[in-house]
This record gives sequence, C-alpha cells and structure tokens, in this order.
Amino acid sequence: MEIEESSDRTQPFKALIAASSLIVALLYVAGFAFRWSYYYNFGIPHLVFNLSLQAILTASMELIKQPQNLVATALLLSGSLVIVNLLMSAARRISRWQHPARLWKLLAGVARMLGAENPLVTDCVRALVIFYTVYMLGSQMGYIQFRKHIVNSKENSLPVVTAIFQGDQDLVLACGKEWKAETNFVGNGKLSREIQEYHRTCTSETTVWRLLYRDDKSIYLFASEAEATGKPLTIVLPNTDKVVLVME
Repeated sequence: MEIEESSDRTQPFKALIAASSLIVALLYVAGFAFRWSYYYNFGIPHLVFNLSLQAILTASMELIKQPQNLVATALLLSGSLVIVNLLMSAARRISRWQHPARLWKLLAGVARMLGAENPLVTDCVRALVIFYTVYMLGSQMGYIQFRKHIVNSKENSLPVVTAIFQGDQDLVLACGKEWKAETNFVGNGKLSREIQEYHRTCTSETTVWRLLYRDDKSIYLFASEAEATGKPLTIVLPNTDKVVLVME
C-alpha cells in the first residue's frame, strides 16, 4: 500500500520533468530560428553557432516579449494544434470504417498503416507540428528584428560605434581613405571603389555605423540607414589591440 502511494506521488514529478524537457527544447528551437534568421539576413548566419545555450534561450523570449508577439504565438500554436487534432480524429474514424466498397477498405487500411490509432504516432505528429510552428515563428520574428535594426532611428537599441585604428594598422576601406589602383581584392572591385569614392564608410546625417557582433577574432559593423531597403553594408574587422571602438 505504501509502495503504491509513493508511486502515485512520483507521477506528477515525472510529468513535470518531461514537460520541462519539452519546454527547453522548444525554447532552444525558437531562439535558434530567431538568431539564424536575424544573422542570415546580414549575410553571416554562422554567428549563431558561436552563441551559448543561455544566449539562444534568451533570444527565444522575443516570441512572448511583445504583446503582439505573445498573441501571435498563442493563436498560431493553438490553431495548428486544433487543425492537427481534427485531422487525426478524421484519420481514426477512417481507419475504423467497415464499408464493403473496395475504395473505402483501401482508405481504412492506409489509415491503419499510417498509425492513425497509435498514440505514439499521433503524439509524434503533434510534436512535429509544434516544433515546426515554433521554428517558423522564430524565423519570422528574427526577420522583423533585422528590419527594425537596419533602420537608423531613436528606437534602435544597437550601439552607434566609431572604429579607431591605432599605429600602423591599415584599412583600405577606412573613412576618407583614397582608393589606390594597386589595391588587391577578390570580388567586385567596382563596389569597393564606390565605397571609397562616396565615403560610404563615413557617418553621415542619415547613416551611422552600429555594432552587430563582437568576438575574440572579429568585429562586425553595419551601416544603419534612415531609409533602409535591402541588406545593409556590413564590414568585418579584425579584433586586435590596435582597434578601438567608441560607442555612443
């Protein structure tokens, strides 16, 4: 009797552990999708692999941080589950058909083969739909965040920076530096020359440079413009002791 009571007490804890694991997995998927989409639109999606687990889980909070995001997440998740449950219920009814017609027998057999009445199969389908919905939500919100950050506005939370190069540190695309005909490059030389001739690496009335990401090896800066339309101009600088960032 005591053994049965002890077993009954542990059941809620087992369910809580299982639910916690699922929630952490969903948060990771949401955060990964958010950051992947965000950095992908800057052209540097590999940065997501440099992020820690805590950073990715924190990014997943964007799905519920804003009221409109919370409402969209709740509606899409609940709506997708309702549709899946209706389809699974229809599949179970089809699998139980006893109609003599050959077509109906074939449909019932296919439904049974697909596991319409197997709880494990139905649970896996529900989990797949939930993870897919969360992934797509995270991707969309990452794109929305990207569109918000590339615009130069007071609401932009990314810091405005000025990179200063000390000593003999030379940067071909530095602000105000003249284009040299003997400069070696790979890719679009015309674009590189236009960047210098039109002073695109300089701060202007409508354009500032913001810090996107920084690690031990590189510094990622991008041009935030007042009327941004496409992908912003992004520059990767070496992170050395001769490069100083001044943040505003």
